[in-house]
Amino acid sequence: KSTPNGDHSHLCAQSEGEVLVLLDVREDVALRDEGLAREVVNRVQKLRKKIGLVPEDEIEVFYWLQDGDKDGDLKRVLTTQAPFIASSLKGIPLLHVDLKPAHAVLLAKADAEVGGAKFELHLTRATAQVSLPALVALGMDADLAADVASYVAAKELMKLKAAAAKGPVFVHVNGKHVQLCAGKELFFSAAQLAIIAPYVTITTP
Repeated sequence: KSTPNGDHSHLCAQSEGEVLVLLDVREDVALRDEGLAREVVNRVQKLRKKIGLVPEDEIEVFYWLQDGDKDGDLKRVLTTQAPFIASSLKGIPLLHVDLKPAHAVLLAKADAEVGGAKFELHLTRATAQVSLPALVALGMDADLAADVASYVAAKELMKLKAAAAKGPVFVHVNGKHVQLCAGKELFFSAAQLAIIAPYVTITTP
């Protein structure tokens, strides 16, 4: 198929006898994006291996775009290929650093480059979080909500998950008994909170 102006520069012709074969040598954007996504996954896996993590370790992965992504290719790939990246990382999504909780325990940070674009990777320990707006909506003042968030973040994730599987989780903070329901006020990852809580906004450079 020729271009509107008759430009055939994207075609490569090869012939043998009476057989003529025309090859379209234009870059396949979808294949290129998948290749870039695989490179991103590779950078994450290398960083995990470098710090001695095993597949069973519950972590979260965040990124920050730096420079070199003039055409926005990497930014597009991180969005359109997000399901593929998460699947390749055994269900761990790659999130923008704006979604990283302030109390997150940083395990590793490294600069990486893919397709000429530089970005920063942050690996953190997965921690429980609460929805501050959800707590305030229940009539809790902002200071108590912040204290509940800090209390929950310090608790062992697996124990909280086990408790939440049986029903509401009750915590005692500043002399107050607080009830937290998984998926409403209590979340077990930044990804969970971002999906369910639409008030979270991501800003990208």
